Amino acid sequence: QVLNKMKGKDFFTLNSILVDLLPNITTNMDENKIKALLWNAPSYLNYTVVQSRVPMEGSYENITVGGAEVLSVDTEMNANELQKQIYGAGDESQTSTVTQASAISSTTQSYASSQ
Repeated sequence: QVLNKMKGKDFFTLNSILVDLLPNITTNMDENKIKALLWNAPSYLNYTVVQSRVPMEGSYENITVGGAEVLSVDTEMNANELQKQIYGAGDESQTSTVTQASAISSTTQSYASSQ
């Protein structure tokens, strides 16, 4: 809904909103990067907005590690689903990245389970 309200706003109106919002935002982007994104905002507002979350439904379970309740996440499933959402189904160009991310996550999960 917020994005829909921004459609059709001119650069100066968007900049004014940004000036009001920036003090309440923490980011590693510098002000020039944010302004560059703002400059392109009108074109971004024409994109279809897709809502999602990570971890995705059915890709995790609650477990206890060292007395703490944590989520055990199927990172390969999440990486593959994100890839499909971003690049579309059937794009194999990101497969090695997905595999690397899953291997790193598996190592991290193994370490956490041993603690």
